[in-house]
Amino acid sequence: MKRLIYVLLFTVIGCKEKYKTEGEKNPEVAPSTSAANSGGSEAKQFEAIIGLVKAAIDKPGHYDPRVESKDFDPNKKHTGVLSLNGVVEVEASGWSSSGVPLLTFFNRMDELGRDDKVESISLNVLSAAGSFAQLEEMHRYLLDYQKVKPVHCFTEQADTMTYYILSACSSVTLAPSGMLVLSGVGVDVMHLKPLMDRFDVKADFVSVGSFKGAAEPLTRPEPSPQMRRTYDDILDQAFSSIVSAITSGRKLDEGRVRQLIDKALISDREAVNAKLVDKIASYSDFLGTKQWQKLQWTKEKKDEDMMAMLGLGSGAPTSEPHVSLVYAVGNIVDGRGSGSLERRSEIASGVLIPALQAIGRDKDSKAVVLRVDSGGGSALASELMLHEIRKLTAKKPVIVSMGGAAASGGYYISAPATKIFANNNTLTGSIGVVGGKLAFGDALRKQGVNTFHYGRGLRSSLWSAAKSWNQDDKAAIYDMMNEVYELFKKRVGESRKLSPEQVGEVAQGRVWTGKAALKHKLVDEIGGLREAIAEAKTLAKLPVDAPVAPYPSDVTLVEILRAFKNGEVNVSASPMMSAMLALPKAQSRTALSVWHYARSFTSSPIQTVYLPVVFGLGSGQ
Repeated sequence: MKRLIYVLLFTVIGCKEKYKTEGEKNPEVAPSTSAANSGGSEAKQFEAIIGLVKAAIDKPGHYDPRVESKDFDPNKKHTGVLSLNGVVEVEASGWSSSGVPLLTFFNRMDELGRDDKVESISLNVLSAAGSFAQLEEMHRYLLDYQKVKPVHCFTEQADTMTYYILSACSSVTLAPSGMLVLSGVGVDVMHLKPLMDRFDVKADFVSVGSFKGAAEPLTRPEPSPQMRRTYDDILDQAFSSIVSAITSGRKLDEGRVRQLIDKALISDREAVNAKLVDKIASYSDFLGTKQWQKLQWTKEKKDEDMMAMLGLGSGAPTSEPHVSLVYAVGNIVDGRGSGSLERRSEIASGVLIPALQAIGRDKDSKAVVLRVDSGGGSALASELMLHEIRKLTAKKPVIVSMGGAAASGGYYISAPATKIFANNNTLTGSIGVVGGKLAFGDALRKQGVNTFHYGRGLRSSLWSAAKSWNQDDKAAIYDMMNEVYELFKKRVGESRKLSPEQVGEVAQGRVWTGKAALKHKLVDEIGGLREAIAEAKTLAKLPVDAPVAPYPSDVTLVEILRAFKNGEVNVSASPMMSAMLALPKAQSRTALSVWHYARSFTSSPIQTVYLPVVFGLGSGQ
C-alpha cells in the first residue's frame, strides 16, 4: 500500500510539473503570467511538502515498533534486520504480494553482503510460504551466505517448511512458548467427482498417457494406482530433502531427526534440548542492545523509477549488454489471456511471443533466462511459444530455470532451451495430453431448466455444454489428442536429442521431480535461478556483474488501473458452488481452484496440463 501512496503522490507532482511547463509555453493554460513565472518556486515548495508527507509515511508512529536501535549510527557497524513472509516468483500487483520475489531476495542479500557497515543479518522468519522448489533455492542460498556473513534467525513458531529455512541459518531463536510443528510432508488431493455427481454435472474427459491424471479429480472418486505412485515418488524426494537439511544444518543424527518429525509437536524447551534451536528469547531480546536497523527488501524508488511505475517510461531495458530474465508464470493460455496483469499471473501466447521477439531483436540482450513456473495449459499456445523459443535459441543462449513446476505445457516450452536447470523438488515432465468438457444438461434439468440442442453436422454438439459425448465423439477426440501427444513427444525428442524409445519411457503423462528428471535427461543440471543466470552470463561471455533485465518489470499504475477496469466478479450462486464455499477455507480454495481448472477446458478443450494438487508441506500450508 505504501508503494501505491507513493505512486499517487508522484502522479500529483507530475501533474503539477506538466501544468507549470504548459503554462510557460501557453499563457492560456495558466491563470496569469505572474502565476506561470512563479511556477518554479511553487513546484519546489510543493515537492518539499511531498517530501514531508513521504517522511511521515515512513516514520513509525508513537506506538509502532522501533525501526532502529537506540542511538543508532549508520556509520558504525551494525546488524541489518529483515522480515521474511514467504517467497513468490514475481509480484502479481503493486501491493498484494506478502512474499518477497526470489530474485529480490538474492539481490538484496548480496547487496548487504557487500556493505562493510553491515556485519550480520537478523532475519525474522514469519513463514515460509512458497513452492518447495523455491524454498529449496532460498535454503541453498542461505547456506552459501554463511561464507559471507552470519544470518541469525528468529521465529515465533514454525511448521515443517518454515523450519526447513531456519535450518540453514547460523543460529535459531524461538519465542517463549513458541512451538515447532514438524509434521512432515503430505499432499492433499481433492476429487470433486462425488460432489459433481450429486448435482448431475458430467465430466467428459479423455487422457493420453497412463500416468496422465490431470482429469482424475473430475472423473474418479479417488486417485488411480498410477497417481498414488507419482505422489509417493514426490513425497519421498521432499521428505528426504527435509531430513537431510535438518541433519546437516543442525548437526544431528538422521535417525534422531526422523524421531523428532514423528513427534511433530515440539515445545520451546524440548526444541532447545533437542538442539533444533539455539535459544529462547523474545524478539526485542533477540535484537539485543547492539546497533541494528530494520531494512526493506526493496529500496525507495528514485524519481525515474517512480515515473516508470506510473507507466510514463519507455519500458525498454538497460542499453548495456545484459541478460534478459523472462518470467513465464501461471497457466498457459491462448491469445492475450485475461488482460488483468496477465504478464504475471498467466502465460499468454499473445503476450509472451511479442516479448520474446522484442528480446530477439535487442542487440544488447546477450542471453535469456526463461524462468518457468507452470503446470501447463493450452496445447496450441504451448506449441506456438515453443516455435518462438526455438527461434530465440538460434540467436542467443536461452537458459531455462524451472521453479516449483515446469510440467506438461510448462515442460513443452522449456524443452528447446540451450540448457535446463531444475531444483531437486521441481515438478516437471508430465508429457501427456488431456481433453474434455463439462456437461450441465442434467444439472440444469434438476434446477428446472430444460436445454435443447439443434444443429447441423454429425458432431455439432461436440463442445455443447448441455450434452455429454457419445462413444463416437470420444473416439474422435482421442484421435485428435493422440496426434497432439505424438507431436509433444516429437518436440521433446528433437529438443533433448532423445530417441522415440527414450521419450516414450519418460512420457505417459508421468510427473518427475527435478532430481529424477536429471537421471532421465529431461533436464541438464540441478540448480536454481542464480545458477541459471550465472550460466547465461558465461555462455554470453558477459562479466559476472553484468546487469539482468527482468520481464515483466515492476508493476505500473497503468497496469493496476487496467486490471481494475477489466476485473470481473465471478461469483456463482449455484448449489454446487455454495457447497464448495461452505468448506473450510483451505479446502474451499483448493476445490474452487480445481473447479476453475475444469472450466478452463471451455476455451481450451485440449491441454497439456498436469494434475492440480495442493502439497501440504507443513502445518501452515
